[in-house]
Amino acid sequence: MDNNVKKKILVLNTAGLATGGITTNMYNYLSRIIGPDICIDIVVTTVRDDVSINKFREIGCRLHFLPNRQTELRAYSKALYQLCRNEKYDAIHIHGSSRTLAIDLAIAYAARRKMLRIVHAHNTTCDHIRAHKLLAPLFHRLSDVRLACGEAAGHWMYGDRNFLVIPNAIDTDSYKFDSAVRQEERLALGWQDNFVIGHVGFFSMVKNQSFIIDVFHELYQENNKYRLMLMGDGELRQQVEQKVKEFGLQHAVLFTGKITDTHKRLSALDLVIMPSLYEGLPLVLIEQQANGLNIVLSDTISKETDKTGNLKYLSLKDNISIWTQAVKSYVIDTDDERKERSKKAIEDITKAGYNIDTEVHKLRSIYLGH
Repeated sequence: MDNNVKKKILVLNTAGLATGGITTNMYNYLSRIIGPDICIDIVVTTVRDDVSINKFREIGCRLHFLPNRQTELRAYSKALYQLCRNEKYDAIHIHGSSRTLAIDLAIAYAARRKMLRIVHAHNTTCDHIRAHKLLAPLFHRLSDVRLACGEAAGHWMYGDRNFLVIPNAIDTDSYKFDSAVRQEERLALGWQDNFVIGHVGFFSMVKNQSFIIDVFHELYQENNKYRLMLMGDGELRQQVEQKVKEFGLQHAVLFTGKITDTHKRLSALDLVIMPSLYEGLPLVLIEQQANGLNIVLSDTISKETDKTGNLKYLSLKDNISIWTQAVKSYVIDTDDERKERSKKAIEDITKAGYNIDTEVHKLRSIYLGH
């Protein structure tokens, strides 16, 4: 192989290119991989936002805007076929949560059989189980390289076949606790003396933000010093905002919308709550652990997520009071206590293989064919 030949890689997130865990994972790795020996192109389909699009452009990625994969499958398939055929990529790297990725694999295979087909699992279930099962034979036959964000996601996607874990690694320094930022953020909000609960995620059924409001409502009725910060946007945000109004909690709940400084907001929090209906290994929980935060979460989220011992798993079948008791068991740390827990958490995360600087070589080697 000629080491001077630049590798052309096409990266595709079937969930779209918008603020979220998979998009962040892609950025963390690709920003460190793109360079003289690797060229990165990205397919943009389904949901998208300007913040994410601009971030990838700034690091030198070329973006290709294709029809919506979910609503215009025929047009999308034709466009992806032409793109793969015309650009002659060395590899395609497809991120997703089910074996419906077989559709994209088949298109890539038809367009260019020489192209290495990489699949990347990011969840432990999906909304279309029947299609996931039916497409298994085609999916397995067309997958050249099998990747997963964690063991649970890998077994969900590949069964007993071999796969490589490419973890949802982060830039740990960006997420370490900062006492100065904490004071600044809380002062701006007028929440200096409050216990602040936070959540980061796209507003959707899976993320279950409505449940968070139920928990917070009970907490607030007992102690009006509690505050809630919900970071993100999405299809169900308006519905959740309406629920907050019905409970009369507008003054105690902040909806930030899409933000680019999540790492700063984390230092302002005292606790994170994440009652997702299901998750693989959420990148946001790795970030939050690095910040030294304690986290109360649903047991439908992979146990692999706990890298620090600072997570408390509860069942969504439990009474709301069980969740509120878990939150009330935590108190506001001193800055020194929080700083020490953040430092220890980053050490644990790095040892577990979730520091991006020690993990990026795995994906680079795959792209280069080593």
